[in-house]
Amino acid sequence: MNSMLLKLSTWLMTISKRWVVFLTLSIMVLFMIFILPDQANSARIVAGDSISPDTSFFYAPGDLLGAAEEYGAEGRTAYIHARWTFDLFFPLVYIAFLVAGISWFYSNSGISTEWVGYTNLLPIAAGVFDYLENTAASLIMAAYPKLIAGLPLATAIFSGMKWILIGISFLAYFGLAGAALYHFINIRFEK
Repeated sequence: MNSMLLKLSTWLMTISKRWVVFLTLSIMVLFMIFILPDQANSARIVAGDSISPDTSFFYAPGDLLGAAEEYGAEGRTAYIHARWTFDLFFPLVYIAFLVAGISWFYSNSGISTEWVGYTNLLPIAAGVFDYLENTAASLIMAAYPKLIAGLPLATAIFSGMKWILIGISFLAYFGLAGAALYHFINIRFEK
């Protein structure tokens, strides 16, 4: 497993060229400007005063079931639709953005600590938990008012793990960007 992760991490660094970093950054910015606001507004309409599992860092399983009740049949259908349209693509956008940036910045940071290079795998793990959360929450919304034992708790855990991994990924992104800039400046001044 460790060998497979090393190969994946190394491959991601190999394909993460400067133009890939700029492309994924551009796509992320465009997505945030043109798509996220409409999606957030739609989610607000569906959720009303209730929680929105996708945007809540932590919630109790009962909160998720309460939201399913408050959404009503139409809101639950809209929620499921959003998970299997918009939320199929957005994780790919942020995964690509974070992986490309972390990989390229690490490769250009002068840092030789090997484990730091593995941080380019964190966004992929975040995306896996995002898809797990979306799948589990969709199942809950589709089955409601029937309960699927353990699924509300699992959904809450998937959500928390997703947000923790996304947060750490952004820390790695900006930390390595700073290290790469520092390394670049040092090289320039040495010449």
